[in-house]
Amino acid sequence: MITYSYTISSDGPTYSIQEAINKITDDLASNPVVERDITINIQDGTYAGATIPNGALLPLLNTSYRLIIQSAGEYFPVIDFNDSNESQVVGIDIGSGNPNVTINGLRLHYFSVGIRADLNSHFPVVRDCIITNNRNAGIFISECDQVSVVQNVVVNGDYGIVTR
Repeated sequence: MITYSYTISSDGPTYSIQEAINKITDDLASNPVVERDITINIQDGTYAGATIPNGALLPLLNTSYRLIIQSAGEYFPVIDFNDSNESQVVGIDIGSGNPNVTINGLRLHYFSVGIRADLNSHFPVVRDCIITNNRNAGIFISECDQVSVVQNVVVNGDYGIVTR
């Protein structure tokens, strides 16, 4: 059975974005029928980056349902490289073949790339984020259809928003 809503908080029950993504990946592998949006609501605080493995969200393809990773309130939870393991060089890394992902209302900083959507992760939405001090690009979208990147602040990197 798929869990459709996760709350990330330093007080639990889910302590990291990656923990929620791992659970979603496991749920979709065993039950690929999705009936509504899956949300990860992040409480105020500072958290490690996260990676959606290649193809983990393939059951969302050709549906109107989304994985929504968002602030749980009127604040910008911080996704910080300094709280991540050193191999997490992208703040939110949407691996290849993961359609229908929305990132909303987060602050990401000190990564090589703040948010990346890779090959065939169609219909990504990045909205209302503050992305600062990432060494390469703030937002990097590669070979995805129907991209929506709106109302973001991206500063202090070699490149701001890159789509190709």
